[in-house]
Amino acid sequence: MRNQYVKYVAVLGTICLVMSLMLALINSVTKPVIEATEAAMADAARTEVLPEADGFTLIDVELPEDSLVTEVYEADNGAGYVFMITGDGYGGRDTLKISCGIDAEGNIVDTKVLSHKETAGLGTKIMEEEFAGQFRGLPYDELEDVDRISGATISSNHFIDEIRSAFEAYEIVNK
Repeated sequence: MRNQYVKYVAVLGTICLVMSLMLALINSVTKPVIEATEAAMADAARTEVLPEADGFTLIDVELPEDSLVTEVYEADNGAGYVFMITGDGYGGRDTLKISCGIDAEGNIVDTKVLSHKETAGLGTKIMEEEFAGQFRGLPYDELEDVDRISGATISSNHFIDEIRSAFEAYEIVNK
């Protein structure tokens, strides 16, 4: 009876070992492909919010501790900057990720929601042209003139807070 338990444990242990090795092999094969795809998607998102740029360089900048900006990219041709921003949304902490392109004159070129957990049909309106389109061409001092989304003011306000954070980072990198 005891030998039978040892046999079962040995068989299950062997199965687990083989499956772990197979998963490690699959991961080693797919990881570079996934990373390349993610890098291409991130570059496309940067190009979408600052199309005048001919390339981007990640710059190292010291931002305030409470800044929502996670990465800053400078356009290689001086067209402006792209800010990757992560903040709270209606869906919870760090659930609203956007990118914001600001040109060399300090005006928003475009914004793009990269990921969110907003309420479908209400909070997701932050991605619609009617709301997001208001930001194009705006300088910092006109952010308060943006119309909020009725019934989704929390999502609207979080979005605007993230854009405000991008402008604060812009002031730091553009000195």
